[in-house]
Amino acid sequence: MIEVFGFSQSESKGFIIFFLLVLVFFILSNFLPDLVFQPEISHNTNSIKIQDYIKEVPRQLSQTQRNSLNEKTVSDPNTMSFMDWRNIGLDQILADRIISFRLNGGRFIIKEDLKKIYGLNDSIYNEIDSYLAIAHIEPSKKRYSAFNNNFNKNRFKKKSEIPNIHEQLPDLNKCDSSDLLFIKGIGPKRASRIIKYRNRLGGFKNITQLKEVYGIDSIVFNNLISNTTLNEDSAIYKINLNTVSFEELLKHPYMDYNTCKVIINYRKQHGKFERLEELKQIKIIDSDFITRMGPYLQFL
Repeated sequence: MIEVFGFSQSESKGFIIFFLLVLVFFILSNFLPDLVFQPEISHNTNSIKIQDYIKEVPRQLSQTQRNSLNEKTVSDPNTMSFMDWRNIGLDQILADRIISFRLNGGRFIIKEDLKKIYGLNDSIYNEIDSYLAIAHIEPSKKRYSAFNNNFNKNRFKKKSEIPNIHEQLPDLNKCDSSDLLFIKGIGPKRASRIIKYRNRLGGFKNITQLKEVYGIDSIVFNNLISNTTLNEDSAIYKINLNTVSFEELLKHPYMDYNTCKVIINYRKQHGKFERLEELKQIKIIDSDFITRMGPYLQFL
């Protein structure tokens, strides 16, 4: 067996092969870097592209949503459904409040009336403004103008042939604010106040209650009673005095804090009310209050 520099022949061959491998690796790493390190460079490049894409996605989605909204038709807030409000970007709570407002007899005369909904601030309004439009059909004016023309034409005919004015004029307990706009002295704000006050009351029991509405002077009041009607059989919303909470009772226009407090305390001490006359046992409650509030109370 031949030995070279003290190594056996097999050891010498192994050393030579190891040296050649080191030499090949050195050459490749210095003269062909792109070939050796291409996978790492490709990985880094892809990472950068992915990060850029992630940053771009929110902007692209936002633009897509805006394009989708731009395709929506303009709608009347007095007829829009819950899903219509959700589709233009309103959250569930505000959509519920708007629908509840309308179900309780509320109506938007101008778009800006939406700002009166609790929680719907200027920022939210500005985002949905372009998708809303009030329908200015004004059927009431046309209907009552036609009635006046027919009435004038028939004023010399027999009494039986004259149209019944009470069948033509709006019932104060059933109409909405747009039905009052034909009356002289009644604009959108006054009409809205009348409907809101009616809803707080639970319905008008007599025509003189119109005087309790803020901004209704004697001239406007006379115009109202001449151009509206009040059905005495109209349903009045009644409060169950045996189950109503302090907070709910206080919402009624005829109730103040002290009166509510003594009524609730009296109920706690003496049990359920059986009839309206029992309220006379409470010292601070007078007959005038019972006369006004009585039609809105029930005892179940």
